[in-house]
Amino acid sequence: TVLPLGEFRKWINIRRLSQDPEGVFFCEYTVFREIYRLEARRALRAGITEYVMLLTIRLDLQDKQADPARIQYYRKKASTKLWQVLKKYLRMGDVVARYSDEQFLVMLPYCNYESSQKVARRILSNFRKVMGSQKITVKVETRDVSMDYELPPERKGGVTWSHEKKSKTTETMI
Repeated sequence: TVLPLGEFRKWINIRRLSQDPEGVFFCEYTVFREIYRLEARRALRAGITEYVMLLTIRLDLQDKQADPARIQYYRKKASTKLWQVLKKYLRMGDVVARYSDEQFLVMLPYCNYESSQKVARRILSNFRKVMGSQKITVKVETRDVSMDYELPPERKGGVTWSHEKKSKTTETMI
């Protein structure tokens, strides 16, 4: 797929803003989808595995009648803290996109399954340290990058991954 000129300019501006010579590449979801497609083809051709993670922030507020403003405050705080953890603890070359207000996608090039699980544990551990709250958790789903699985075309309030595909999907939560 060829990006229209306007989208390409947007991508270039995002790239300038998101380049961090020491770490992860942050991009818009539309750019992430294109990178995913390229990585899936490359992985198939090279016979290697790569993994993508879906991180979902969960609030466990006991009070079912909790104030919506309070809930929104905690969501925003957790999202900001998770973004900071991703920026600090992922490798140069890893790719991150926000999928929804409470979800991030992380692509881990040149990463086998065991290494992807170590990355997940590192993210979860450091998120727990910076949040300091047991009421806010992160669910991590890991899936191999594959031509058999296409990412959804748009963000519509978040996503959950179906497990009927033949790819390996695991879940980790703190």
